[in-house]
Amino acid sequence: MALADARRRGNIKLFNRLMSQQARFGQLDKVRRTYQEIRSAGLWPNEFTYSILLNASIRGGALASCNEVLARMKEDGITMNEVIYTTLLKGHVNALNMTGAWERFEEMLCDGLVPNTRTVNTMLRGCLYVGDADGTRRLLSYFASHGLEPDRATKDTLVRAMCQEFDARQLDRVLSEQVPEGAHALSPAAQVDLSIAYALCGKFKKASKILLMVKSGADQDSSDGKGKNSFEYANALAISMAFVQSFLDSPRRKYRAQHFSPQAVQRFPPVQSSHGYVQPLVWHGSDQRTQKHIAPLFDTERPVKLELGAGLGDWVVGQAERQQDYNWVAVELRCDRACLIHAKGAMKGLRNLAVLAGSAHVIIRDALPVQSVLEAYVNFPQPPQWDESEDHLVNGDFLTQTWRVMRPHGTLTVTTDDERYVERICRRLKESKVLRKRWQPCFGTPCYKTYDRGLQGYASVFDQVWSARGFERRYQCKYTAVPFDAEQRKGGTPQKQRKKRKIQANSSADAQRAVGAFVSNIAGGDVAGDDCGAAQAGCKHHSKITRNRTRTVTHTMKTRKW
Repeated sequence: MALADARRRGNIKLFNRLMSQQARFGQLDKVRRTYQEIRSAGLWPNEFTYSILLNASIRGGALASCNEVLARMKEDGITMNEVIYTTLLKGHVNALNMTGAWERFEEMLCDGLVPNTRTVNTMLRGCLYVGDADGTRRLLSYFASHGLEPDRATKDTLVRAMCQEFDARQLDRVLSEQVPEGAHALSPAAQVDLSIAYALCGKFKKASKILLMVKSGADQDSSDGKGKNSFEYANALAISMAFVQSFLDSPRRKYRAQHFSPQAVQRFPPVQSSHGYVQPLVWHGSDQRTQKHIAPLFDTERPVKLELGAGLGDWVVGQAERQQDYNWVAVELRCDRACLIHAKGAMKGLRNLAVLAGSAHVIIRDALPVQSVLEAYVNFPQPPQWDESEDHLVNGDFLTQTWRVMRPHGTLTVTTDDERYVERICRRLKESKVLRKRWQPCFGTPCYKTYDRGLQGYASVFDQVWSARGFERRYQCKYTAVPFDAEQRKGGTPQKQRKKRKIQANSSADAQRAVGAFVSNIAGGDVAGDDCGAAQAGCKHHSKITRNRTRTVTHTMKTRKW
């Protein structure tokens, strides 16, 4: 009805309003259809139309289509402005593509446009996500050189980015220069990060003071109850504050702070400060026989369990604390969250927890040792934006590469609150011929279980948030990795099948040539009776060898007397 009304009136503002509502709900297909309706109605899209279209494409994960939108915008004679550039930067930041973000930022400067505070804050947030301390300092100098006034978001992001280095002197300098009014001017999230950084730097009094500041501010914010994410925000703060308080009350806090190292977080693309190449990992000292130049992640040899997409790390830290007989590995895409997980494990004094920051697909494919993981867990992954999209965690490539690193009969468990997502995963594993041979479902049809009242043992911040909103139903699928040798007995990999077919073809050709030579010799009268019997026996023997698919065919025929 809204579309018909906009078409009847022929008003571009009504079309823009409709596109904005559709983009807010992530309806990228409807946004594109409305844009085509604008074209069909003979109207000219304006800068707001294209800004909405770009924002919807970025929200829908279709960053690649933005170049096409920009080309259409230039054809219509609409010039780039700060709003459009900021929207593009947000898309690159959300995709953790900081290389593309810096290219757009430089392009913006070359066009003579001056980035505003919101634009620079977007870039700062990207530096926070990928752990780019040099980029943070560069943007900080840009603020000073262009006379921009930092707002609260600027100060929060700056302090949180610097907390990843766990350097007390640098934090003191940043606070005195950028936050002269004191730490109370920061948000509770930035204050929690600041208290964690000071605590693990050995500045226990400063950490306690800031923690008290957080508690008083959190109590006031919770009483207000504003914002759709107020419960999630308060719950995450409460859990992090409990970690800090427990650490400050521990008699071993000094020892743990002295042995804490932020460099223990292994970094992989797209996180900054990673190597130009992906360095393979070694779990423990016994594996150094093949990789002597690589330091092991763990001191003690234990079975390895893995969580992919660890988030804030509450679940994996709890598992590592309860299961001391296993080595746990947390893989998290964002560097700031990976550093938080590492800090929580250090405050608990865990020696069986390692943290890897970067893309799970890159880490599984290029870094993890083959057949080394006993159990892998994916808890509440982000579903794809649309059904055909492969831009999500548990896609086909993920399932293939995860099977490669699993130990024989190791298990992969996926827990989610989205039934369509778990159905898609199970359908993918059932319909793919390759994956069906490599993964065996642990549950009967439909290959996943439904839990109406939550799932014990999988509580986390996000799980508690959805439960508080009334979404308590959980879905879980579990698959067992078929061992390599068993998969070969079922027919082997495609490479092995091609190799077998080639051997069989060569064996058949040799047999045909031998029989042809034998027949021609009989026709010429060159073969005696005894030799005929020997030749027939040789042919039978050759046929038996061919059925056994061995390589001794040619040798057998050459040693036979005709």
